[in-house]
Amino acid sequence: MNKNFYPYKKEEYVIGTIQFLLLDLILSFLFYDSIIPAILFLPGLWIYQKERRKTQTERQKEKAETQFLDGMRAVSSALTAGYSIENAMGEGAKELEKLYGEQEKMVQEFARIRAQLELNQTIEKLFYDLAEKSELDSITDFAQVFGAAKRTGGNLSEIIQNTNEWILEKNETKREIRTCIAAKKSEQKIMSAVPCAMIAYVGITSPGFLDSLYHNIFGVTVMSISLLIYITAFVIGKKIVEIEV
Repeated sequence: MNKNFYPYKKEEYVIGTIQFLLLDLILSFLFYDSIIPAILFLPGLWIYQKERRKTQTERQKEKAETQFLDGMRAVSSALTAGYSIENAMGEGAKELEKLYGEQEKMVQEFARIRAQLELNQTIEKLFYDLAEKSELDSITDFAQVFGAAKRTGGNLSEIIQNTNEWILEKNETKREIRTCIAAKKSEQKIMSAVPCAMIAYVGITSPGFLDSLYHNIFGVTVMSISLLIYITAFVIGKKIVEIEV
């Protein structure tokens, strides 16, 4: 994971910490009716932040890929209008800045590529560098096709357009797969919340009913086993619905 290209900002750490602490307290009181387990579970914050960062990085990758394709469409149009590849990349950077703002990484990368081209760097190498930093297979594929076309003297504008369309078709297939499993992910989240909701419901509607499971060795053992089974089921369910596309 490229931490510079896909940063996890301080505010994200704060939000993640607050979310974990709330979840930690809820589970501690539901399963043990005590704050002490919440303190013992604090090392789990590292795992929670790691998973949260992974999820955010995937979203950032999808966003970067969309921005790259938008930029390359502008580059293709500029090449068709007779611009050199250096000026065409500049047009791509301008178009991305209009659409997303100058703070976006991909906008900055397009501007950097244009500047490096003026220093006689090869466009293929710069695309490969961008693919390595962004860790996007679509940019790697694009760099390979573009490099081959550049060496054989092909029509760059047409090749960029065709490659963009090919990547878009592949992404459309990914989106269709994600749509198909979105409902299952929602079901998994709801099912994961049901056990906690049931314990909370019983505790609220029937005060004292669960007292035998709290503050004694037998109760703590039973609730610890139940919590372990619950967490295991949650992890397995999450992995089932997380299909790589």
